[in-house]
Amino acid sequence: MSGILLQLRLFHFQKKKAVFSRANFSNMTTSYAAWLFTQQLVFFKDLNKIDSRLYQAVFLRVDMHLMECFISWEDFGSYISNFGLSMAFEMADIADGIPDLALNNMARLRRLGVKLWINNADESLLSMDHVSAALFDGIRVNKQFFWRCFTRCDGTAMTRLTADWGHDNVIIEGVENKHHLSFLRLHGFVQGQGFYWRARLLRNLISSL
Repeated sequence: MSGILLQLRLFHFQKKKAVFSRANFSNMTTSYAAWLFTQQLVFFKDLNKIDSRLYQAVFLRVDMHLMECFISWEDFGSYISNFGLSMAFEMADIADGIPDLALNNMARLRRLGVKLWINNADESLLSMDHVSAALFDGIRVNKQFFWRCFTRCDGTAMTRLTADWGHDNVIIEGVENKHHLSFLRLHGFVQGQGFYWRARLLRNLISSL
């Protein structure tokens, strides 16, 4: 499985930690995509056994086409019994609607306790009447959208985009410095992802050597 997973750290402002496992399914067969999805869960389950406090939640970026397949989703219950599982779908993949079979499988996953997220959300999401908190648990805001709001020193657009989700269900991408962080905190956001935390970790690691 070497070379398949790209592991990134996702940090809550309250210092809760998780791993974001990312996979690109665009050129894979459905069966291989399903296998890889399972392998990611196995991989994270092993990490969770090693350190359940550090590896307490996992985000999987999943192709929406996988939701249209016949998969025994209940079989994944054993993988997520000890940690939180979230699945992120690209906003572009749901822009034109979500097939009924996919909706049914998504509902089954949510009943199992899986949280469903929209990845790379921006202002376009506001025009998608078929997308709501009734189908998804949260959104990850596109970093370019966040940077535009930050550059204008105006959080109005971000507030409009996230109003229906609640700050606890919004992750802001692209937090790269203390000014970004201050801007988000000023507008009440509590979760973010970006180089800011990686840089701090590297500085702390170097200073400890």
